[in-house]
Amino acid sequence: MGTVPAAPASQANDVHAGNADLAYAGNAASRYGHLANEGNANLAHAGAAEPGTPAPAGPSAAFTYSPVNPSTNSDVTFDGSASRPGAVPVTAWNWAFKNGQVTRSGTVVSWRLPSGSGTYDCVLTVTDTAGLKDSETQYITI
Repeated sequence: MGTVPAAPASQANDVHAGNADLAYAGNAASRYGHLANEGNANLAHAGAAEPGTPAPAGPSAAFTYSPVNPSTNSDVTFDGSASRPGAVPVTAWNWAFKNGQVTRSGTVVSWRLPSGSGTYDCVLTVTDTAGLKDSETQYITI
């Protein structure tokens, strides 16, 4: 990179005068390499986490079902209580079965398997209060 020219005396404080160039979204720098809003560091990263700050941990979806070896037309109970919260509590357990044709909500739900043999997908998506999501998919073969 080239050298940054010295700021002319008339522009030494132009950041506070509103003459800042955007370096990229969320960060502003004056045309002479000084931080924009030096007197108000909170505005330099409006809406962005400080560099090096890890993203908040999201939830982890996990579930069991019983009976383990179901047959056609049998009721299967799905339990998502094995899901774990991240930094904030889980607030929603959403289920989708048979490629989304059947949906349910709740920590524990049941679904009557179809009459035909085959492999059916069972997807649990958990959502926390921050809106972060995680999904787990398992397959039942009958």
